[in-house]
Amino acid sequence: MGGTDPNTYYHKPQNKGEVIDLHLSGLKISADEIEVKRAAGVKHVISTQVDVDEIKGICKGTGRIKIRLNEGESLDMVRANFRKVGMMVQEHQHDATKKSTFTTPIV
Repeated sequence: MGGTDPNTYYHKPQNKGEVIDLHLSGLKISADEIEVKRAAGVKHVISTQVDVDEIKGICKGTGRIKIRLNEGESLDMVRANFRKVGMMVQEHQHDATKKSTFTTPIV
């Protein structure tokens, strides 16, 4: 049976780039997740979220994006890319004191 050597796939070094989580503001009312991903200008977007007014169906002007930085990419570069399209960026700060409903086991 033919094929390739699995070692060529499974033993490559994994991308261990830094993960950054950013809050965005200044989004246009027509903004969607695809536009936010394009504006980031990076190779690996983990997730995006655009806050939408449920009644009007338009963007509220804020959102969030999580990115894994690859070789040659930096936080400053990502910030500059967002500034070029008029979006403001702030790093997400995790609040350890905030209680989640999922932190305790269900008994």
